[in-house]
Amino acid sequence: MPTPREDESRKDFVSRCIPIVLKEGTAEDQQQAIAICFSMWREDKAKTLVMKITKVQKLQNGRIRWQARANTGEFDLLQERFDQAFFDDVIANFYRVKEALSKGNPPPDGMTEPILDISHYSIYLPEARRNLARAGWLDKMWRDGRALFAQGYFDDTRLGQLAAKAAIERKPEDRRVSVVVYPDYSCVETEHERRVYRGGSGYPWLDSIAMTATPCDPGAVMEVKSMTTIAEDAKNVLGEEGEEIVAELEGARTAKGLPDGALIKAKGETDMDEGKNLEEQEVEREQVETTEPEATTEEPKLEQEPTEDALTMSALTGALDKILPGIATAIDQRFEPLTSAVEALTAKSDELDAQIKALATTEAAKVKAALDSDGDWFSRMWGNSVQRSESAVKGEGETKGPAEAPASDYAARYGNQ
Repeated sequence: MPTPREDESRKDFVSRCIPIVLKEGTAEDQQQAIAICFSMWREDKAKTLVMKITKVQKLQNGRIRWQARANTGEFDLLQERFDQAFFDDVIANFYRVKEALSKGNPPPDGMTEPILDISHYSIYLPEARRNLARAGWLDKMWRDGRALFAQGYFDDTRLGQLAAKAAIERKPEDRRVSVVVYPDYSCVETEHERRVYRGGSGYPWLDSIAMTATPCDPGAVMEVKSMTTIAEDAKNVLGEEGEEIVAELEGARTAKGLPDGALIKAKGETDMDEGKNLEEQEVEREQVETTEPEATTEEPKLEQEPTEDALTMSALTGALDKILPGIATAIDQRFEPLTSAVEALTAKSDELDAQIKALATTEAAKVKAALDSDGDWFSRMWGNSVQRSESAVKGEGETKGPAEAPASDYAARYGNQ
């Protein structure tokens, strides 16, 4: 009879198990084989299903990838658990955050970028120094049945390197993890005197996954611990080489407690019998495909790794597309009064120019008329000039005031010309 492999999912195990059970004659038909395989899965996972780093893999490019069972969806020592819809909300919000960050925007709705933490130090650090406790980042999240899984990479920092070393060298059962989540407290219900955190509202989200050496506190809830407790847990994870890092974290740590609304869950206590029919029906709906008895689980393909600190061209283009229209509008609004003033001045200038041209035409006509006249042309021209008028020119060829001045006035002032 087959047994579940360490990193094998429920669906993969049942798919592999069914043909073996049918071949051995343990089951009469496929429906019975499904029930037997589910029973075997539950019995095995009742012993081994814990929240821990389930896989560590060094890639050809030198990066070290980790995979963790972030939560089992089972009742813990406080008789509390998350339901499947809760995980679906967490996963949806994880990808909302990831999408926002890829566009150069901050996480939406007050959420934070999930990180791989050490002993939950990040929640006790000032926001600006939160990444001081970051050992890695998350790339994927998914739900496998009633368990929440996450995958990511260790940072290429001193802390990330020590965390990766610890994950590689520690026994699988000692690679414990704990999560910080923000649930929707309006969706908490009670089932047989046990609390269930429901999803469906779209609110629950994940803040961090922390590597821990031991379960945090009895009941899987970490209250405000003494500095020694957290420091010792971090030292147990990182080893002696991590003492300087732990000292730096302690120096940056504040006395604040758990953030409002946050909930920490660590070690789970399995209760696999609940939801048996739901799981069986789910596999039947998925129409499980049988595989060869020795088939192995395919390693997830590595997606293109994003650059954490570099702003991609697409992100920069997207940011500029959003920013530039606003800047252009602001500039237009700022210079609108000046633009209006320039337009008004231009119109006034055109008006003055027209008046000057009209005046020049009028004066030229007067000079010509004086030259063409008989007699004292100079006196006639002077008498018709603007300078001798009592009022401004009213129109082309029209003046107000004396049309002529006595010739004696000019002779007395200028003599005979």
